[in-house]
Amino acid sequence: MFTVPTPQDAHAKEHVRKRVERAQRRRAEAGGGQLQGRNTTSPPPAWTPFVGPETPSVYKFFTDYTSRSGIAYLTSLKDCYALQPASCLANAIHAAALASVARQRSEVGLMDRARLTYGKAIREVNRAIQDEVMTLQVIAAEFAPDPNPTSEPGCHPHARGALALLRYRAQYRLSNALDCTLLVIFQHLRLADLFTTSYMIPPLWSELEAFINSLGWGSLLDPLVRRAVDLKIRFMSATLGKASDSVTGIVRSGVLVTQDLQDAANSITFDPKFDGPPPAVFNALISISSATHAAVARCLYLTVRLHIFEIISKATSDSFDDMSVHLDHQQLLSMPAAAPSLVNELGKALGCDGGSTQDGPGVGMLVFSLLWPMTAMLQSNLVDEYSKGWVAWRLRELGAACGFGLAETIVSQMMPSVAQIESAT
Repeated sequence: MFTVPTPQDAHAKEHVRKRVERAQRRRAEAGGGQLQGRNTTSPPPAWTPFVGPETPSVYKFFTDYTSRSGIAYLTSLKDCYALQPASCLANAIHAAALASVARQRSEVGLMDRARLTYGKAIREVNRAIQDEVMTLQVIAAEFAPDPNPTSEPGCHPHARGALALLRYRAQYRLSNALDCTLLVIFQHLRLADLFTTSYMIPPLWSELEAFINSLGWGSLLDPLVRRAVDLKIRFMSATLGKASDSVTGIVRSGVLVTQDLQDAANSITFDPKFDGPPPAVFNALISISSATHAAVARCLYLTVRLHIFEIISKATSDSFDDMSVHLDHQQLLSMPAAAPSLVNELGKALGCDGGSTQDGPGVGMLVFSLLWPMTAMLQSNLVDEYSKGWVAWRLRELGAACGFGLAETIVSQMMPSVAQIESAT
């Protein structure tokens, strides 16, 4: 039944409204005038659910690092997270994402939250292991006093703990495809440390080699990269007096390796019409699914080539062998060209040549995969100062864009003048 409102009803409603307004005004005045100037008749704001900083941070992190990365390890992070992993892994990803965004925005609060989340992840890992002896080994490997703390300056945090965990899983036959994926990226990081450490053979490299051999999987290195590694170890052993090797033999082997590395880099191309799974190159680290991936892979081969040229240059200038080395004119001319070719490929990987990067990976993947090439160029004696300045500027720019703090640290240590100029501007 529909009732027609009467004037008396309207008057009563208006009377009630005014009484409510007076009551609200008195309460506002009693509470310090919090509602003064506010329209007391307006409805309360709609309720919205609270979303913590982890959700948008993780989304940004995956966009930067895992989107079209071409690196199985980075892709697996997003896949594992989507499957609602154990809380220790979820919190580790949250911590990395929060730290990345905190550096991008210079937000101290987010960084504090990242530290708390990271600590929570570590505690959960220790509980998940459920093996007191193993936990003790991991903790001891990470925090035991190092008699020579500068022995491995490039060693990534938790490197020894990570190797201990991989050994543990292999010992108890727990290894699976994910272990192989992790081992590929772990070996890549150790490979970079091996070539960028100029005064010794990092002990962790030998430990990693022994562990991989014990698995019975065969070498995880490409035959060409293995030749370069063996040459680096031969040179360091001769330099440190641990083995007798002639300069002539090292140099001649080095020249052959550099030629093959150049050929390997030249052979890497991207064919958008190729129908099939993208090929994985450079120790099966990166899949060539875009022109950017191809440029990154070429950079990696040319970086190893630059390191070998450094060995040749040092071998011919040092006097740890009485034999004189004679290189032909063409070989001498190719040594300075090692740097420009790498700079050129680096520019292509970063899209500086005007090429499209629309289907390429995120900026996080770029700084992650190009950190070794750019670091090698900054420390090389074969790279001119102008090129070093450009590399330092781009590395710092990339690191700031994706919150990769190690990039800024490297620039500050190797090119302090560039870091000072950037901070001043």
